[in-house]
Amino acid sequence: ARVPGDTVVTVDAMVEGVHWDDTLQASDVGWKLVAVNASDINAMGAIPQWAVLTICVPHPLDHEWVIAFSQGLGEALKNWSIQLVGGDTTASDSKRMVSLTLTGTTDKPIGRNGARNGDDIWITGHLGGAAAGFLIKDADRSALRRPQPPVGLGHTLGQAQLATSMMDLSDGLSRDLPRLCRASAVGALIDRDALPMHESLSSTSDPFPYMVGFGEEYELLFTAA
Repeated sequence: ARVPGDTVVTVDAMVEGVHWDDTLQASDVGWKLVAVNASDINAMGAIPQWAVLTICVPHPLDHEWVIAFSQGLGEALKNWSIQLVGGDTTASDSKRMVSLTLTGTTDKPIGRNGARNGDDIWITGHLGGAAAGFLIKDADRSALRRPQPPVGLGHTLGQAQLATSMMDLSDGLSRDLPRLCRASAVGALIDRDALPMHESLSSTSDPFPYMVGFGEEYELLFTAA
């Protein structure tokens, strides 16, 4: 969403058992909560600024989990120079739930609706790292546990007016590219051999489904002339 002025706002929630399980440590949950929201701000061509946090935890309170979550959250906030200015803490019946509302600023926001016929389609980074960490035994899980969205690059693309449309790959190329195309009223053709594969998929016989179908990439998907 965009509010008046140069401010953009996003909110993303994570629920235990839905968005994370024992694959993630509490500190990873804290890091990832910031990363997914910073990725949204980045995809709008903005720089993250400040955030408010909501956390719901069951009784009895697991102090060790909360402390580890706070450590991961703080590491991510510091990494992307985001200020936590407030929030709310409440009890839940059984599951943990965390939600972050994050603001950013830009005078040249980028939406999903500006792609034009003849544009090239670009992605940053490599695809399939999160899928490998979740689905392949003994694979490197760092892309799943501690995603590193290219925060700042979205703003640079916007300021240079290079990207005609942009979003992040939170749900995977097979879902997110059609969304961008619908918003821009265009179609797309993808050369599967041109997709950059994450090194964790090097042992798989067919990495393509991992690269386009899993999501949680938090890389930028954008179009440009």
